[in-house]
Amino acid sequence: GESTLVGRIPYFLPINNMEQELKDLSVRQLKNFIQDLKLSTTGCIEKSDLVNRLLSGLSSDLTEQHIADLDCKVLTRTQSPTKVAVLCHGYGANFQDLVDIGNNYHRSHPDSKVMFVFPNAPIGLGGGSQAWWMIEHMISLFQTALPSGNLSPIVKCIP
Repeated sequence: GESTLVGRIPYFLPINNMEQELKDLSVRQLKNFIQDLKLSTTGCIEKSDLVNRLLSGLSSDLTEQHIADLDCKVLTRTQSPTKVAVLCHGYGANFQDLVDIGNNYHRSHPDSKVMFVFPNAPIGLGGGSQAWWMIEHMISLFQTALPSGNLSPIVKCIP
């Protein structure tokens, strides 16, 4: 039958919190979980080797790259991705805020060939917060345009 171990390990936990969860499993459970993830136990002699194999198998490679004039975090589990998902953060957030979405997806889809790209918005707001455009400017345009009914300044505006 299908193993229920994958459901037992909470994918939303960061890797460093997951280590104790894995240590609490039996050797048999660890081996079954490794098999479920299509990883190899070759070279694993001690229980700690199995735990480390799982931790590395559940991890994704996170790099920082400069793409199209934007600083980006790029997350992948494979050298040859077949799909790319670009996730943009909201006002006041930054690219790091979305990385766990990609990690959780990769952990729950071990064979995934999806590369996640998280661009950082270009406008710094201070304290690590970023914005794609200044919301205050757009609000000002709306406040001016709505009473007159003339929306052309908003339509023509490039944020």
